[in-house]
Amino acid sequence: VYDSFRGVVSYVRVMSGSMQRGTRIKLFATEKTYEVKEVGHFTPRMTKEDTLGAGDVGYVIANMKAASEVKIGDTITDSVHPCPEPL
Repeated sequence: VYDSFRGVVSYVRVMSGSMQRGTRIKLFATEKTYEVKEVGHFTPRMTKEDTLGAGDVGYVIANMKAASEVKIGDTITDSVHPCPEPL
């Protein structure tokens, strides 16, 4: 989803580990890296949280400015300790 003030808002499911503000992430499809600016859950509105953990469904905002930078079904991983292959 695109928000004109915050850029791309990615809807995610965390498979393992956690994601929080300040985490450097990498998108497998484009090989681009970003810094996470906000994470949260839907309750049913978007509610900002400190962390998304394994099994959580929520959203991530990471200063992606164009929707074309994100591919549906792409794997997002930690850029410092990436997973070996996309899920």
